[in-house]
Amino acid sequence: MKKIFASYSRADGGDFADHIQEHYEKDGHQVFVDFSDIKPGEDWSESIRNSIADSDIVVVIVTRSALKSSEVEKEILEARKQNKIIIPCRYRGISWTDLKWDLNKLQGFEFDNKNSLIRQLDEIIFSENRSAVPSSPLPEDEGGGKVASRYILSSKISKRIIAIISSIVIIAIVIGIVVFTQQPSHISSNDVGNHTKEQNKMTPDIDTLFSTAFSFYKMGQYSDAVDSFNKVLQIEANNVTAQFLKGSSLYKEGKYQDAVDSFNKVIEIKPNNTDAMLYNGKSLFNLERYNDAIAQLNKLLAVESSNTDALLYKGKSLYNLERYNEAIAQFNRLLAVEPTNTDALLYKGISLYNLERYNEAVAYFDRVLEIDPNNINATKQKDKIQQFQQQNQSNINSSRNN
Repeated sequence: MKKIFASYSRADGGDFADHIQEHYEKDGHQVFVDFSDIKPGEDWSESIRNSIADSDIVVVIVTRSALKSSEVEKEILEARKQNKIIIPCRYRGISWTDLKWDLNKLQGFEFDNKNSLIRQLDEIIFSENRSAVPSSPLPEDEGGGKVASRYILSSKISKRIIAIISSIVIIAIVIGIVVFTQQPSHISSNDVGNHTKEQNKMTPDIDTLFSTAFSFYKMGQYSDAVDSFNKVLQIEANNVTAQFLKGSSLYKEGKYQDAVDSFNKVIEIKPNNTDAMLYNGKSLFNLERYNDAIAQLNKLLAVESSNTDALLYKGKSLYNLERYNEAIAQFNRLLAVEPTNTDALLYKGISLYNLERYNEAVAYFDRVLEIDPNNINATKQKDKIQQFQQQNQSNINSSRNN
């Protein structure tokens, strides 16, 4: 059983913290989510300090408000002071350069919604071997410090590598003995040694290949990653993780058609792989194949009806097809799951604007700015409507005067 401390800002991270608590406590783990767990009369600071001390892991939900929160800062500094494992979870749109308090020195991940947050936390906290590496986009940073890492080969794989190496050594010795005793006397021991080396070269180590490919991926060297994952796939054609990460590398390079091909292969092997479905849909969206994107995302939504990313990109696809009412319906579904999703609020507002429902549109832009006061797109859209309304009113007044 794990003891987890969640550090976050209630303004825009409360839903995520509540979801973490609900998810883990139903399985018997302990989750501390600040004031909701502090008993009346307890000293707040002392209670937080004790809860961090009692925790195994500190999960930091990094949102815009969290980066401005003095309380989140105190919690992180206290966790560092106590030498706790810290997992920074960046909400969509927050880059590593945005991070404070040295969180960028720790290995974490980016998440888009509640589902991807929990999925990636599960894989970090409970993963025991490489097969648990998620079929989802992985972080682009280089980790460091005392922090959970799902990306390091586990002891099981290390044992497997040792076993493989031991087998190779034994085989090499046997071959050496046989060759030395059976070959004509003019063949020297050096010749035998060279033969053994060549034999070793013929035995590929898939774990090493995978580790190399993944290292390239982490460092953002996506072209090298693709080449290395191809070598893995030459040995294990149905390696879903390698195929997905190849697709993800291609996606990050902007090679969307090639990415689609990789994600399709993942789906052929595992038809209900929702991450491949999602990024297939996003790739098709970026190729401006909006109807194809909608078809792919519909398959995903048939499996995960509340997948907020799928709802967002389906809505954006419908928006680009100028099917504004249908787009609004998708954004409404998303907002029912995640009320503070600024992308859905913004695109719903723009859709309302295109339907000439200006006052409703402004209301949604205002909601975006309540959550993210520095949202440039919401500000521009609101200003555009206000200027239009002012000009329209001016024309009306001028017409009356004439």
